[in-house]
Amino acid sequence: MQHGSTSVSRSILLVRTDPCVPNPAAARSMLETALEPLSEFDIDTTEVREQAEEIQRQKQQVAQQLQQIQEQQDEPVRGMFR
Repeated sequence: MQHGSTSVSRSILLVRTDPCVPNPAAARSMLETALEPLSEFDIDTTEVREQAEEIQRQKQQVAQQLQQIQEQQDEPVRGMFR
């Protein structure tokens, strides 16, 4: 039994990203460049942008910490054998 027909537009939007690291920058890009042009409304991406900036800051901090650890490991060991 069919109750009338409705036309519903559908789209699938995919963004390639690392499954272990959230990527709000990719989500924001998809929203602004792909979804907004298809929709009849503006999408506020302020929160997504802020999350992207925070994740970027955290990634930079981790990279700096790893670099410091590696530099400490590369220093010659001074101990009882010198």
